[in-house]
Amino acid sequence: MLPPNTVEILKNLNKDELKKLSDFIRSPYFNTKESLHHLTNEIVKRHPEFKPEKFDYKKIYKKIYGADDYKEQTIRNLYSEFGVLLKRFVAYERLESYEPDFNRALISGLRDKNCYELSNRTISKLNKELMSSFISEEDYYYEMYYLNHIFRLNLNSVASKFDVNSAHKATQELMDNLSKFYLSSLFFFAEQETFLIKAYKPKEIMHSMQEALLKLFEEGDFFKPENDTFNTPFLKIRYLCYKYSAKDITEKDYKELEKLVIDNIEKFTIHFRVLCWATLLTLILWKLVPQDKKHYRDAFQLNDYFSKLELFPNKTNIFFSTSLFRNAFDTSLTLKEYNWSRNFIEKFAPFLEEDMRENEVNYALGQLNFKLKKYEESISFMNKVIYTTVREKINVRFYYLMNYIELKSYQPAISMLNTIKQFQSESKEISKLFSELIDPSIKFFREIIKAEENKKKLDYAILKEAENAGRYYHKQYTLEKIKQLI
Repeated sequence: MLPPNTVEILKNLNKDELKKLSDFIRSPYFNTKESLHHLTNEIVKRHPEFKPEKFDYKKIYKKIYGADDYKEQTIRNLYSEFGVLLKRFVAYERLESYEPDFNRALISGLRDKNCYELSNRTISKLNKELMSSFISEEDYYYEMYYLNHIFRLNLNSVASKFDVNSAHKATQELMDNLSKFYLSSLFFFAEQETFLIKAYKPKEIMHSMQEALLKLFEEGDFFKPENDTFNTPFLKIRYLCYKYSAKDITEKDYKELEKLVIDNIEKFTIHFRVLCWATLLTLILWKLVPQDKKHYRDAFQLNDYFSKLELFPNKTNIFFSTSLFRNAFDTSLTLKEYNWSRNFIEKFAPFLEEDMRENEVNYALGQLNFKLKKYEESISFMNKVIYTTVREKINVRFYYLMNYIELKSYQPAISMLNTIKQFQSESKEISKLFSELIDPSIKFFREIIKAEENKKKLDYAILKEAENAGRYYHKQYTLEKIKQLI
């Protein structure tokens, strides 16, 4: 049988890539063994299943060598050689398809061949091209750092033409771009880690030297207005997004950050504009909305602003993230901006990743139809949702429950309530955060079903308890139902 690593790569190649692989292995530059050509033909025939029995050592040996003197080690070696060539093919494809990787290999290769001046002329040309490229800010700073690095090495290698001023300038640019790349990446991943820890609470929280470094920025004056060392709004936004993800943020703090983003929006890449949208929205929903529900309107206005920037389609080929899609869509539902919700789906769903697109649309339309009181249609769309995360498994169940309540199908509603409770108690996927949000919901939904089914009123104390219970699933719906039943 083929090695597991080889099969994993092959299964992820499409037909065009398989044809390129065949051409690659037929090229005498990469391979001179006829037996590898034959093995490749057998592999291409079996795409995409690659069942182990089809690659039995004896069967393949006979197909390739047609001899009776079977030697298992021969075919094992052939499989191994094919695996090496396959990995080389993947690497070459990356070089061919991703220009920055190719450019780095080119200028380093020219340097290896002692073509120092040609390497530097190529670097100067690439510098200009990078200014108009469609890569993220972090990628830009990294590529510039790498170009500066090779440029400086080349200068030192041409001793007869060494220019101290050029060397000094190259070194300063190298350190400048390296610092921007490192700091922006540090702030970004620190922000992501903060949200991850708060949302999922990993069992063991690791500590690193980066924590001490981040404290230096909190205590120092790096970003004070009078310090003009780095006149880079991009970097300051990165830092503030991290800072406010880790610490409290006031409405004034948020407005200043939002203004910094909007005032400089034209300076940023498409990639960073989309990232600003996602981060600002997350800050509002996680930090400001719990303080005051009025901030849902701030979130909606932010979504409306960014949705009009024509960020999609774009030449960077970035997708619309599912988390941003859901957060923006959910905000519009909360504010009952249903026309906006429908337009949002039509405008941005085509730019979700293809393998997630249909699922997200079904989930969104299931929610929207519930809000529009089209309960049967809502259930129909929810039936099409394929669960991929614990969040979906919880939320879809709650939508079934609410649809059943509105359809006055109380027995299915009670059954679904019990299903949610059982899932909560038995599932190992549910974090403590999600579990804490389920408990109050189950309690109040049970009261609602009991009152409606028995045509009885609810006590005012239930409303006060529901209002003061903090966060839980579908609180807005729950409060509206309880008010109707008092």
